[in-house]
Amino acid sequence: MDIEQLLARLRELDADSIDRAAAEIDRRDTSAADEIAWWTAQIEIDRLVTQRRLRLPAAAAAARAASAVTHAARRAGLDSHDTRVVAVARAAGDLARAVTAGTAVNRLLGACPHLAAA
Repeated sequence: MDIEQLLARLRELDADSIDRAAAEIDRRDTSAADEIAWWTAQIEIDRLVTQRRLRLPAAAAAARAASAVTHAARRAGLDSHDTRVVAVARAAGDLARAVTAGTAVNRLLGACPHLAAA
């Protein structure tokens, strides 16, 4: 998956997909093992983004992904400031950084498959 494919999927999220993704994030945050796996993936992404000199493209991709989620949420009639929407937007930004870095995508998608499968 490339960044444009991810963004296209995020733009198509509906209220139900956002709710399911938020529930997955909530479940992940209640399991210590899942949270450690998530942060391990984040460390790997940060390392590769730095090593490959992709800080700006990764940050831009994360911002575009978060924006795509908030626009989709508004279109679905959700408040873009709702904590569920914010959590999903943040996770989408993390996925976009992973796609830009070219790694850890499977681990991150496993933690929140509704973001990629919408």
